[in-house]
Amino acid sequence: MMVRDQLRLAKGVVSPSFIDLSTGKRMPFKMRHNTLSYMAAESVAAAFGGDPSYIPSRIGFIYGDKSVMPSESVITRDQSWNSLMEELGSNSGNATVDIQVVGFSYSPTLGGEKRAPSGSSSGSGDSGGDESEPSSEDYSNILSTGSNAITFHAVSNSQDAGTRLGTNTFTSGSYIYQCVLLGYHEGKYYVIARASLKDFEGNRYLQKPEGFEVALDWTVVFH
Repeated sequence: MMVRDQLRLAKGVVSPSFIDLSTGKRMPFKMRHNTLSYMAAESVAAAFGGDPSYIPSRIGFIYGDKSVMPSESVITRDQSWNSLMEELGSNSGNATVDIQVVGFSYSPTLGGEKRAPSGSSSGSGDSGGDESEPSSEDYSNILSTGSNAITFHAVSNSQDAGTRLGTNTFTSGSYIYQCVLLGYHEGKYYVIARASLKDFEGNRYLQKPEGFEVALDWTVVFH
């Protein structure tokens, strides 16, 4: 009998929405996939080894005052906090780009992946060889409904200044560029994942509406 390992990757999706904190009214905008960094693999390995110091603990909202992100580029797995700060500072002219870092609004939620209906394409690109794709029942050892996905929840605010410049707040009218899932340990941030919040159908960045904040439900799924 031949035994072989099968590679099952983690993946993530971000579900953003505008939320009126006074009424609870939400206006969702299109869910999008994130890019997990190399650091994400390191944080999982450390957690498996008993050190949870690098697991996600914060979310950053990258925003600015221009309709086009001056430092817009392809998001890759090669991410670090220092390189992110350098990138955000590489804008041209008098553009302002900053990142507001917030803690989670409540504890992360454990649950099962919401899979595509049977027979539809998952878009994962992993055929799984001669083994059928796993179902939610395969991940029901902890919760009967499945437990291979963790969702982090965060909401922006209009009071805290950006971390990079320390001057401009994430107020109404600010353009929303990207979001970053962060670990934090001994005074240092670690980039776990990053995603664009651009409206690709309209080929534009959205603006934060008056009276609303940006809420993110960030789900990482393990296979």
